[in-house]
Amino acid sequence: MLVSTCEALGLKAQALLTDMSQPLGCWVGHTAEVKEALDCLEGKGPKDLMEVVLALSEELSELTGERLTRAALEQPIASGSAREIFDRWAAIQGADPEWLHEPVCPLAPHEVVIQADRGGHLAQIHTRRLGELLARAGGGRLTAEAKIDLEVSLRVDRSIGDEVREGEELARAYLRRADAALEDDLRKCFSIADRAEPVPLLRGRVRSSGVEGLPPEEPFWF
Repeated sequence: MLVSTCEALGLKAQALLTDMSQPLGCWVGHTAEVKEALDCLEGKGPKDLMEVVLALSEELSELTGERLTRAALEQPIASGSAREIFDRWAAIQGADPEWLHEPVCPLAPHEVVIQADRGGHLAQIHTRRLGELLARAGGGRLTAEAKIDLEVSLRVDRSIGDEVREGEELARAYLRRADAALEDDLRKCFSIADRAEPVPLLRGRVRSSGVEGLPPEEPFWF
């Protein structure tokens, strides 16, 4: 729908269908994701997040008529120019240069460790439910007037398909205050099974000609 809307307005557009069965990168939460984005500009970002960023960059360069190679896209990150250009861009818009030089990204003080309740493989992460619970904790808006707590965050340490031991840390939530019911609900968002396979990150492409790369037996919904 987004691609067709852009094309109806005379704009070139294409999109990637990416996996959303688990959080992308390691962090969920406003302040934490800002820090993770800065890490990506320095080449220190999580592998899956970097892959999506670079894949999207390749798609964008194709739309401009000059598709860049992966090496060309990685070069400004490796050289430091990507972060330098971002800092200049942010400073022009009023960001504090001292903060940009040494970012301080605090997290909410109450830490909740989410552990595997049995050995096996991480089989499912209930991402929609996680988002709803973090919003309930203040990390998102439940009403239009609500104020977001930028420091409420979740760090995810394991991916679907990973083998885990009983008691192993799967994730850690950073909340403003203790909430036993919410903490229990957060733990229930992670399911362990005897066996589970990793899930593909890039599922397909949407172009004006239709969807490419998605298995025909696998439905999807916009």
